Amino acid sequence: MLTLNSVTNEIVCAQGDTGMLRVLIKDADGNPLPRPIVGVAIFAVCQKVRTEYNTITSKVFAIVNNVTVVNITNRLSRLIPPGQYQWDIRVVTDPDYDDEDNVIAGDDTDEVHSCFAGTPGGMPKYTVPGVAVNV
Repeated sequence: MLTLNSVTNEIVCAQGDTGMLRVLIKDADGNPLPRPIVGVAIFAVCQKVRTEYNTITSKVFAIVNNVTVVNITNRLSRLIPPGQYQWDIRVVTDPDYDDEDNVIAGDDTDEVHSCFAGTPGGMPKYTVPGVAVNV
């Protein structure tokens, strides 16, 4: 089961468990956007190693009316070893894609906005408890 602390945005999701998050994309001050954003949202779980963050897993989701629904599947969550991580959502407007269908910001028309990285609170925690059996 996935749980989200609505105050700290900390996620706890046991390895292999599933769940969904509905995320409203807001401006830097936490206010609703004045118009719908066109682009994609990239949900990522990362781990800090010294001064850098290594992405453990990520997945691209559509944005509809400034809302992205993050579907954490068994396939996505079972790849994350038990431990403490951080998570973020990065919005990419007018995205391009490479040969492997990865999102890239390939030209000057692309905007990239992190929902948590670079904010005063930083990226929220993502905790993965171990399980008795992986399925």
